[in-house]
Amino acid sequence: MNKRGISNLIGVALLIVFIISLGIIVTNWSKKLTKEGIEISTIKIGTDLECQGVSLKIEQMKGPGGVVDSYKVIVKNNVPIKGFITRFITENKAIVDYANEGTELKKFDAFVFNLKGNKKSSKELDLEDLINDVSKIEIIPRIDIGDGVTVDCENKRGNFGFEPPLNL
Repeated sequence: MNKRGISNLIGVALLIVFIISLGIIVTNWSKKLTKEGIEISTIKIGTDLECQGVSLKIEQMKGPGGVVDSYKVIVKNNVPIKGFITRFITENKAIVDYANEGTELKKFDAFVFNLKGNKKSSKELDLEDLINDVSKIEIIPRIDIGDGVTVDCENKRGNFGFEPPLNL
């Protein structure tokens, strides 16, 4: 009999169901992707706005013989720092030290970091081997933006260099 007509009708119906299903999947995926992107952008904008008020001053402190053996991190405004990350930059690498990521500094406070006294400042960083090659130190402040979220204010980092490299 007329089996060709029924077969075409079933094929068209299946094709329509497939296209609608595919459209729903793509729509849900794009909504999720857009939502995640908006959340990340919101956090980034919030971070930039919060970090806008952060101001640090880094001072080199000289020990005996005029050799720089420590630095002082000074908070120059009323935004408390929830810690900081230290980057030791040598000629061919940068080593990130998280030993002070929990060192809180209150408004207009200061912290002295003694390079010589902190030969082991974190689990995997051995300053004893590294310190003589350091040409620059960067301090990246961390602040709390609310709800227990702590962010790094990379654009507000303080730094100072040594010429020639540090010799302790």
